[in-house]
Amino acid sequence: MTMSDRRPETFDDLRDEILAERPDAREVWHASKLKRAVAMALVGMRKRVGLTQIEVAKRAGWDKGYVSRLEGVAGGLPELDTLVRYALACGCELRLGLFHANGKEVVDLLKSQTVATLARSERRATESESDVEETEERRVAEA
Repeated sequence: MTMSDRRPETFDDLRDEILAERPDAREVWHASKLKRAVAMALVGMRKRVGLTQIEVAKRAGWDKGYVSRLEGVAGGLPELDTLVRYALACGCELRLGLFHANGKEVVDLLKSQTVATLARSERRATESESDVEETEERRVAEA
C-alpha cells in the first residue's frame, strides 16, 4: 500500500509511510535525530519555566528569530556555549556528561574550567543586566 492508497490517521502513520517509501527521506530523518532531540529539549525547558521565545531572546541578548532557529530542526547543532546561555536565560543550568552503557556517569563535562567559567560569566552578565534594569526602574519610579 502506498501513501496515495489511504489517508494516514496520525502524524506517526504519515511519517512511517514516508520513511518506508522514500530512502532519501529516511536518511534525512535519521541524520536529524540529535538536532530534533536538542530542539525539543530547548522548547520543553522554555515552556516548563513559562517563558516565551521573546523573553528567552531578551534575557540571552539575542533576537527572537535566533531562538526560533535554535528550537527548530533545520540547521546544525548549537554550540555548547549557546546551549549554556539558553539554559541560563531560562533560569536553568546545562548538565552534560559521558555515561557508560550501564548508565553510570564517567565524566561530568561541565566541571571543566572553560565551561564553568563561561556559565559564571553568562550568569553575572544576566544578573548585571537585571540589576541595571531594576535600578533604572527605581530611579524612574522615584522621579
